[in-house]
Amino acid sequence: MDAYTAIGGPADKSGHIDGQVLVRIIKEEFDLPIDIEELIRSVDDSGNGEIEYEEFEKMLKDKSTIKMN
Repeated sequence: MDAYTAIGGPADKSGHIDGQVLVRIIKEEFDLPIDIEELIRSVDDSGNGEIEYEEFEKMLKDKSTIKMN
C-alpha cells in the first residue's frame, strides 16, 4: 500500500496510478533492469495505461511476470 500511495495512488485504493510514472520511477530513479512496460501490459486488464490498486498488487505478487532486461 505504501508503494502504491508513494507513486500517486489514493490511500483508499480507489483510482489509479499512471503507468508512465511507474515506468519513469523504475527506469530513471531506481535504474532497475525490469521490463516494466511488459509487466504493466501483463496486469493492465483494461489496456488504458492506468494501474488500479488490484493490478498493482497483482504485479508485485506474481513473480512469474517479472522479466529482466
